[in-house]
Amino acid sequence: MKILTLDIGGSFIKYALFENGMLTQPGSVPTQASLGPEALLQTILRLAARFPEKEAVGISFASQINPTEGYISSATGTFPGFTGLPIKALLEQELGVPVSIDNDVNCAAVGEGHQGAAAGCPDFLCLTYGTGIGGAIAIGGSLYYGQTFAAGEVGHMTLYAGGLRCNCGRQGCYEAYASTAALIRRVYEEHGLTLDGREICERIEQGDKALRKTVSDWVGDVCAGLASCIHMLNPPVVVLGGGIMENTVVFDLVRAQLEQELLPNFRQAEILQARLGNTAGMIGAAIQAQKLCC
Repeated sequence: MKILTLDIGGSFIKYALFENGMLTQPGSVPTQASLGPEALLQTILRLAARFPEKEAVGISFASQINPTEGYISSATGTFPGFTGLPIKALLEQELGVPVSIDNDVNCAAVGEGHQGAAAGCPDFLCLTYGTGIGGAIAIGGSLYYGQTFAAGEVGHMTLYAGGLRCNCGRQGCYEAYASTAALIRRVYEEHGLTLDGREICERIEQGDKALRKTVSDWVGDVCAGLASCIHMLNPPVVVLGGGIMENTVVFDLVRAQLEQELLPNFRQAEILQARLGNTAGMIGAAIQAQKLCC
């Protein structure tokens, strides 16, 4: 089966054709979400026209999604005016093929569960660290969605009551302290350096002791929240994704610190680096579309 798969993020739409478990003809175009829902739909239709052989479309979208009815239940600030958009119905009407849509982290977890770090494991927790922190929960080989399809929003659990203001408007959220964006902010506040996640990792690999101390403090917050998730769910496997977790030094710091944070009976959880990188969402979205058609 040939599936057009799209990973719609705040800055870019990544796309590819998925067939026989592989991605081909990959590319990307700017999302331009600020232009509104109609402009985004037209961009998707133009991309779809490039793949006349497609038999279905799978979409990974960076917002809260109702995958059953196929609409955006709660759009992030990056997608103003998108809440309530019935994207599945609109695209199926225009394209004449089945369309599936799900949250980006859910799709990444499906990808990792089928072809990545959690392949062969029916029960696992998947967390991604970037601008925010997203989570997905797999139980018995299927995603756990919760009552309103919003399960796994671990970035907004409270880490410090009355703490830093989060982008969501609340205070003390986990992602306000433990996201990559939070690390970047902390590096600027403590060292006056404007560095992205990759540059921070390069500096600590080169032996910058002052910066490593800042990263270690940030890792403490990462592990405090991560330990809470593990204590609550008791998963056998935890997959950590996002660009910052691809760095071996950072990942090893997290795994070592987490060991100290966990109660003894929870230390059997296997902590794994995500393997699929930025293709996980596209692979997962395609697999979701396959399930829709079977």
